[in-house]
Amino acid sequence: MQRSRLIDTIKGLAILLVILGHISLTPTVLRIWIYSFHMPLFFICSGLTFSLCKYDSFLSFVKAKTKSIVFPYFSLGILLWLLSNLLQTAIHLYQGGSPIVWGFSDFVLSMLLGYRLHKYYFSLWFLCTLFFAEIIFYFIESFVKRRLWIYFLTFILSIFGQWVVFLFARGWYLSLDLVPAGIAFISLGRLFRTVDERHKTTFRKAWLLPFALGGSFLSCYSNFKFAGMTDLYFCDIGNPILYAVAAFFGSWFVIILLSNIGEIRVIEYFGKNSLITYVFQNSFCIPAATFITGIAGTPVELLSDKTLQWLMIITITLGLSAVLIELINRCFPWMLGKSSPTAPPSPRAAL
Repeated sequence: MQRSRLIDTIKGLAILLVILGHISLTPTVLRIWIYSFHMPLFFICSGLTFSLCKYDSFLSFVKAKTKSIVFPYFSLGILLWLLSNLLQTAIHLYQGGSPIVWGFSDFVLSMLLGYRLHKYYFSLWFLCTLFFAEIIFYFIESFVKRRLWIYFLTFILSIFGQWVVFLFARGWYLSLDLVPAGIAFISLGRLFRTVDERHKTTFRKAWLLPFALGGSFLSCYSNFKFAGMTDLYFCDIGNPILYAVAAFFGSWFVIILLSNIGEIRVIEYFGKNSLITYVFQNSFCIPAATFITGIAGTPVELLSDKTLQWLMIITITLGLSAVLIELINRCFPWMLGKSSPTAPPSPRAAL
């Protein structure tokens, strides 16, 4: 599966699922299903596009990943800190409270430690894990050379490795404790891509949709009955076999679905800009959207309906994300490690 608009659409749906999972009004049944594969799907997308062809050495690979992951980690992290504190200050003032303490030293520690299960809360844990998982996967890819059984074995062993890590430690600096899961799902993405290249006529056929969806639901809710909600952030994967199966079928379902629907321009837009959308959605866009919806719901009785509030929060969150996407791409491309401004197609034009 070569880099294409389809993969950007898959990433776009993945980030939409992340947003839905973080909105408190999202129905519990839907959140259980989303959490069974939404973060694995992001790592899988990395595996779908993973290639060593454009790197002439390990050093050039590390430099490229530092530019595309580590630099935005700091630049976008600083902007997120500023925006989230401005938002919280505005909310406190609106509610008649005193201005909040911004805590610059705590922010510096959160960026340097990347310790998500600590008072120095860190919302960009995925970037830390992705960077180290891809560095390690560089050597796996160099050895595997597109052999399916090794990709599959790496996936299984890494999932069990993750389960073992969680038995002894939960929450490491820079989210290194989640690297086995990252390696597992990058391997699964490479497995999907290799199978697709060899068996495209069958791998994404529409008749497989019920099978993939059924496998996803069955394994997901079996794992929920076994161990409760799964969430990589909190080191909860339940039964490792059921978690692996749920992530496999849930991600495969998305690939089949979007392959047969075709590219959806609005979702593709957010997929191309998934890094920006991911960074700001949970600590700025969703809280801002929730605050705005709450204010609008006071004079407008219709907006007291929970379903309408949910839809409004989703809409405002995506709108704020689009504003940040346009602003950063056009005015501050250096924050993404880019040397020149880019002008992504607007979501309105995509329609």
